[in-house]
Amino acid sequence: MTQEAKSVYLLEVADIEEGYPFPSALQRHENGKVNVIELRDLMDRTRGDVLLGTRTDLSKEPNAKYFIRTGDVLVSTGYKYRAHLVKALPEDLVTICTSTIRRLRPKNDTVASEYLVVLLNLPATRQKIERDVQGAGWKRERLAALEIVIPSTERQNAVCQLACALTEEQQVSE
Repeated sequence: MTQEAKSVYLLEVADIEEGYPFPSALQRHENGKVNVIELRDLMDRTRGDVLLGTRTDLSKEPNAKYFIRTGDVLVSTGYKYRAHLVKALPEDLVTICTSTIRRLRPKNDTVASEYLVVLLNLPATRQKIERDVQGAGWKRERLAALEIVIPSTERQNAVCQLACALTEEQQVSE
């Protein structure tokens, strides 16, 4: 590790929040005021940058800690673990996610959201997370205790640009 990089626990650089605990099945309401993100919404890449889920209404407004913002990182906790960057949201709706998703929000400019996504999606990181949570479930504490390396902002940007170029190359070759 170079001198400009430091090893930290994920919780030191990002707030981690569990999704909204729905007491029953999610009911779709066409004119609902809440956009609810489920695992299937994260896996659907055909919708473009705006993260759309199920429109619904809730009997009471959820606590603001559940609100998702542009720049947040959503980590799917199901059998297909993956980190996703929230690039855009519907402007007229409050957006939250279900309890099968964890929301990460960088605490400051020490770490970029894009870098967190690249880092969390690396095969070695994914294997470590899957090994660490095996049988224990996807508890917030497990993600919080994940040790990660944070390089300089310049190096984070370079890593993200490289990852973006590789992704584009893969898409072209498919």
